[in-house]
Amino acid sequence: MPYVHEKDMYPDIKTSVANFMNLHRYRYKIYDTYDGNHVEIERKFVKEINILSNTMKPDFIVIYNDGHSEKVLIIEVKLGTVTVKDIGQAKMYGDIFSADYVWLVSAKKPRESLKIYYEYNNKLLQYYSAGKNVELIELKDGVLRFQNAFPAGRII
Repeated sequence: MPYVHEKDMYPDIKTSVANFMNLHRYRYKIYDTYDGNHVEIERKFVKEINILSNTMKPDFIVIYNDGHSEKVLIIEVKLGTVTVKDIGQAKMYGDIFSADYVWLVSAKKPRESLKIYYEYNNKLLQYYSAGKNVELIELKDGVLRFQNAFPAGRII
C-alpha cells in the first residue's frame, strides 16, 4: 500500500532501524524529533537546536553505541522523489549535528539524474568532512532497502 503522507512512513522506518540496530547488536535509542521536544536531545544538542531556532529538526535522531563509541545517525524523510533541496536539508542536519551518518529516506527510488551527476561531482552528497555522505535509502513495502542505498557502500 503506498504511503499518503510522510508521517505514514515513520512506523515502518522506526521498525527497520530497530531491526538493523538489533541485528548489529548496537545499544540505541530512536528519538522521534518530528513530533516535539525530547529532554535528552535538548540536553545533548543545546547549540544545535539553538542554531535551528527550534523551528526545524530532522525527523529522527538515533543515538547508538557501536561497541567502540557513541554515534549519531540523522534520518530525514521525504514522501516523494528526493530533490537537490532535500539533499541540502539533510546535509545541513549532518553538519549542524556533526552526525556520523545521515540517511535521507524516501518512498521513491533516487532519480537517475542525481546518480549520474554524482559520478561527475561526488560532493553532491558530502557533508561535515571528507568521506561523509548522505545515504539515499528507499522505503519499499514497509522496509528500508539498504542493499539499494545510494551511494553504494557501508550504511553504518
